[in-house]
Formats: sequence, C-alpha cells, structure tokens
Amino acid sequence: MAVLTLYERAELLERIRALLAQDAEEFARLIASETGKPIREARVEVERSQQTLLASADGARNLHGEVIPMEAAPAGKGRWAMTVREPVGIVGAITPFNFPLNLAMHKVGPALAAGNSVIHKPSENTPLSALRFAPLVHEAGAPAGAYNVVTGPGETVENWLVTDERVAMITFTGSIPVGEQIRAKTGLRRVALEMGNNSSLIVEPDADLDWLVPRCVTGGFSHSGQVCISLQNVYVHEKIADHFAERFVETARSLKIGHPLEEDTAISSLISVEAAERVDSMDRPGAECQQPRSGRWSPSPGYPGANDSR
Repeated sequence: MAVLTLYERAELLERIRALLAQDAEEFARLIASETGKPIREARVEVERSQQTLLASADGARNLHGEVIPMEAAPAGKGRWAMTVREPVGIVGAITPFNFPLNLAMHKVGPALAAGNSVIHKPSENTPLSALRFAPLVHEAGAPAGAYNVVTGPGETVENWLVTDERVAMITFTGSIPVGEQIRAKTGLRRVALEMGNNSSLIVEPDADLDWLVPRCVTGGFSHSGQVCISLQNVYVHEKIADHFAERFVETARSLKIGHPLEEDTAISSLISVEAAERVDSMDRPGAECQQPRSGRWSPSPGYPGANDSR
C-alpha cells in the first residue's frame, strides 16, 4: 500500500465504492439481518458507506506536505523546511455493532487513502458485513494483505491487536471504559478514540413543532435507539412543554414495530438479550444508568458497550 501513488490509492477506493454500489441491496439486507436494523435504515448506511469511500478517495488525491519558511529565527534566513506525509504502517481498526459497515469505512477508507494496511476487528455480534466487504477489496485490486478481518471476542482479539507493537496505530469506536483500557496499553503508539456521547436538545417557545417533533422522534428512535449520537435529552420551554410532549408521544406511537426486513418497520429487535432486558427494566428507578465517580455518564452493566467493545 505504501508504494502506491496517490492517484492509485484514490482509484482503488473508487473501485471498491463501485463494487459496493453493485451489491448495495445485498449489503443492506445483511446489515438488517445481523444488527436488527430496519431495512430502510440499512440502505441509508450502505449509501453513507459509499460516500465515505468517495470522500476517502478525494482525501487520497489531496494528501500533501508543507513548505514552511524558517525565518522566524536568524539562523533560518533564506531557508525553507519541507514536510512529507508518510504512511504509519499497520492500522488496527476496532468497530462496534450499530453501524457495522459505515463505521468500518470511516476507518478503512482513510487508512487505505494514506497508504496503510488495515487489520479490522468488527464487533463479535456483527462480523458478517466486514467478512462480506473483504472480497470487494480484493476484487478491486488491492495489494494482498491491505485489508484483513479478524473476528472473535473483544477481550481476546482486541488485547492481541492493541498490545502487538507491529500495529502502528489503533482506531476505536466504542465505550469509554474500553477506550481507556486501549489507551493505557498502547504506549507511545498513535490512538484515535471515539467514545460515548450524550446528545441534548433545547426547544424554545417559537419552535416549529411540525418540523421539529418528527426529527426528534427520528433522532431518538433510529436503530431502536442504539446510536451513540441519538437524541437522549430534550429541554423544552415551559410554555410549550405539555404540547411538545403530547406531539412527541403521538408521533412515537405511530412507529411500527416489526421484522427488520419489512419495508415499513421503524423499530425492530435490539442487539442482544441483555440490551432488551435493560430497556425492559427502565421503569425501575436507577436502572437506566449509573454515575461513576468521575462524573461522566456510563451505561449500566448489560448495556451494549458497558463491559466490552460492542
């Protein structure tokens, strides 16, 4: 990968994108089947994955260093410095269950664009999208070993991936506790962590509820709420609080619960029995979350991502 020119890397990514587009419906049904995500949302994920690959191809064409004047110090008079971007080597990519294809593309696309090879560890709950994607990379003409998939439980595979010093960089999306463990094990190697979120919304009295309420419901219930950037808190001005709540509940009740492969399904199955039990327990005070001493929110035991990389 490192010896490929910028345009060769860009064209490789564009070929991968084209192959993904050809098999888009197959990928969407695979995502829906392994995650429980409604098929309509799965199709959106496949489309977003294609856009991510195109953005990565564009990034490959625009990689460059800099020429910097050194005249800030007397010894630098008449001198210039030149920087060159070089691949880091092997990138270890660890991805969660909720967007098994697009979040993988967020890591794989930029890594290949920069001339690196990738070892991808998908969630043990949703490995099929990565395993189906790997042949596309090969078919597109990537060098052997450019993209590798290793499946298995996080405590085994991730520990190996994170502690092997041949892996030059780790990029991880998942829970805060696992991210902290990864950071502690990697030493001076590079790490990119995307962990946790608590999304809030403030609704003022002059808000257009016809426009806003459907967006709030979508933001809160997409993928049955299993999205790190899902809407989690809504602060509504007291003048319209009751009216907003009525509209929100009415709209939420209109969402159809059904099989993920049915076209009109909006809410489907959760990723695990533990996740379903957590939702079922939310009518009990204190069951939905726990507050650690650091003051940051963390999920209860049993919630996807609480104790592992899912």
